[in-house]
Amino acid sequence: MSKKAKEQLPNLVTALRIVFSTVLFFIPLKSTAFFTIYLLCGLSDVADGFLARKLHAESTFGSRLDSFADMFFAAACAVKFIPEADLPPWVWAVAVTAALLKTAGAFAGRARGKSIAFEHSAANKALGLFIFLLLPFFERAYFCCAAGAAGCFALAVAASELINNINFNKSEQKVEEKTLC
Repeated sequence: MSKKAKEQLPNLVTALRIVFSTVLFFIPLKSTAFFTIYLLCGLSDVADGFLARKLHAESTFGSRLDSFADMFFAAACAVKFIPEADLPPWVWAVAVTAALLKTAGAFAGRARGKSIAFEHSAANKALGLFIFLLLPFFERAYFCCAAGAAGCFALAVAASELINNINFNKSEQKVEEKTLC
């Protein structure tokens, strides 16, 4: 495999997550096929970052593509899961507030000279894993409490990102680009 092909392998895996996410829109939610594709999306999210680091192929483009793929996967899941979720209004309020804070954080960072790509922090990765593992159990009795906990965790992560982006210094841009995964 050529060096150029190796450098593009992580981006190919990320692009596959976008394709898999698209397929989710057309598969019945409670089917084996849905959860198989759902699992492939999750594995691709882990694999692209691992490959990028292992192959020394981290890039700003790859990070942005990963953020887009994550958002697209989240949108596909939202379209499928939200109509089926029976959650109390406070859980929805926390989730919407977290989403608004995350969006505000992205734009605050952009206004301060940072590119719009969501952070790949340990907290963000932990939150993503928590939500990823939570969604397949949405019909269980404890789902409401777990979803509320995930919403509160998301709220804390989004608030942290907003604060980081408000305090972002343009001189940090070069350091940030080197640490993207």
